[in-house]
Amino acid sequence: MHELGGQGPVGVHPGGAPVLPEKAEPLTRATLETLAERLTRGEAEGLASELPKR
Repeated sequence: MHELGGQGPVGVHPGGAPVLPEKAEPLTRATLETLAERLTRGEAEGLASELPKR
């Protein structure tokens, strides 16, 4: 997995366009579904360990 700008495995493109709230959920869902298809269990667990705790 690649680091993005030293922010860990997940980051925001600095020139990214703002996303309207009604578009955010379907875009997030599509992103997560794609990740689920492509990551191994170990990669997913590693990525999850980088996320903030609730």
